[in-house]
Amino acid sequence: MRESRWGQVTVAAFPALAMRFLPGALSPFLAERPDVRLSLYSRTSPRIGDLTANQQVDIGLTLLPVEHPYVRSEVVARFALVCAVPASHPLTAKSVLHAEDLRDERFISLGREDRSRFVVDMAFQGRVPQNIQIEAQMAESACAFVANGLGIAIVPPFAAKEYSEDRLVMRPFEPRVTMDIWLLVPASREPSMLTMEIAEIIRSSLAPFNTSASSI
Repeated sequence: MRESRWGQVTVAAFPALAMRFLPGALSPFLAERPDVRLSLYSRTSPRIGDLTANQQVDIGLTLLPVEHPYVRSEVVARFALVCAVPASHPLTAKSVLHAEDLRDERFISLGREDRSRFVVDMAFQGRVPQNIQIEAQMAESACAFVANGLGIAIVPPFAAKEYSEDRLVMRPFEPRVTMDIWLLVPASREPSMLTMEIAEIIRSSLAPFNTSASSI
């Protein structure tokens, strides 16, 4: 694939990707291409589907599949949610955390409109009650509360990766909870070379979190 040295690409992603992960993943590429203009928006997954269908973005990244005649979609990663634990917490001694381990622990939950909130609630249902002290609208906010020692959260792994282990520790969570990341592009036009390059960078950057070798 030839490299594009100039052009414009608009990307919309759900907040856990848009806030820190995508800027980190795309910065090296953009630093070498000062004539490339990127617009990055943080939106909910349903809204991203609408924006893609209306050709208002070149790339959409969602947690939900989109069935629309004007949208092409593919699963680019399947990731497992992790427990984010304060570094000083005794539970960091465990290599894997189970729902039962979190009984009576202060829990930091994501907002009810967040797709991962639903799947986390289902994982606890019938096992142990959640002791929710804080509800954070974004995974990054939940991780900040964890790093400040205020409780434990279950979050996407890329939301917590920027924290050093002297503040926040990630542990696998059981029962295992997985979610898909869908990459969307408008179906009514062919993606530009620049769009394809950025899409490939996103795929490669997500690969370390991918739990399904056959999902791409």
